[in-house]
Amino acid sequence: MGGRQGQDRKELADLYDRYGDKVYGYLFLMLSSHAETEDAMQEVFCRIWERGMAGQAIENPVGYLFRAAHNEARSRTRRQWRRWLRFGAVQESACILEAVDASANTMEDREAIAHALSQLPAKQREIVALKAFQDLTFAEIAQALNISPNTAASRYRYALGKLEGLLKKEGFGS
Repeated sequence: MGGRQGQDRKELADLYDRYGDKVYGYLFLMLSSHAETEDAMQEVFCRIWERGMAGQAIENPVGYLFRAAHNEARSRTRRQWRRWLRFGAVQESACILEAVDASANTMEDREAIAHALSQLPAKQREIVALKAFQDLTFAEIAQALNISPNTAASRYRYALGKLEGLLKKEGFGS
């Protein structure tokens, strides 16, 4: 396999190698399921391949990938809610623990942090996931979520303020 298709395949593999772990971590925070996250990952990279984007110069591959991941996660979440409403089931998201920073000293600390994160509004939790856990810049977050960098920064600030208050209630920082 040579020519353009071979080059596209290599570029797609390079994108996956460079950003796959970060995209996976972000999707997991949004979907809280390894199976859903793996399916979403496959969908994001398959779409890039099908649309020929790997062969084109993507100005900001990080922003592009996280925008595609954001769209896929939202689509999957909407479908999931429709299923839950149709069958009258409500599912709790306990898997957020795995996404909490490994620097937490104990399982109890990680549970408290995960609980505090779960209490944030979805838009703020998403910003924290991208900034704190995936090390994206506010410009990259803005592109991924189709918001301004200032909006991303202020949501992050508000989220940190709320997290601080929630964690103080749990006995952190006292």
